[in-house]
Amino acid sequence: MIYLYIFIYILSLSFLYEFGNLKFGKKFNQLLLFVVLVCLSGFRYRVGGDTYNYILMHDYMPTIKEILGFENIYSKLQPLWVFISAIAKTISVDFFVLQIIHALIVNSVIFYFISKHSNYFFTAILFYFVGYYGYFNFEILRESLAICVFLLSIDLFI
Repeated sequence: MIYLYIFIYILSLSFLYEFGNLKFGKKFNQLLLFVVLVCLSGFRYRVGGDTYNYILMHDYMPTIKEILGFENIYSKLQPLWVFISAIAKTISVDFFVLQIIHALIVNSVIFYFISKHSNYFFTAILFYFVGYYGYFNFEILRESLAICVFLLSIDLFI
């Protein structure tokens, strides 16, 4: 049900700011929408097909102090994922801290990319929310970080 409320909120923002030419409060609504999307994916509980596997893997990930002597099977993982997981585990052993950090990184990069490359910010966020939000934030946690690196470097490719 919460997804429907967020969908209606983004749709109304799209109509107000992009098709109605309202200018007042646009930055506030962008920030509020960002916070809502980060909280929705950061405070979820076992939503997503791979989340349970990430929870089990998180128990064996090192902290920042242990990362220098890190020589077990998880050294085959991507270094960025191991580093972010180590930061999260240093803050707290709870998995939701990693979820919040991941949601902050992914959604801030996507919001930045959309604000830089689109004239219709809220419409693009609406398409992101309907199409890829659940997939990037609930399913493919490690791969979505790679997508974020690509989005940050797309200007260099162009």
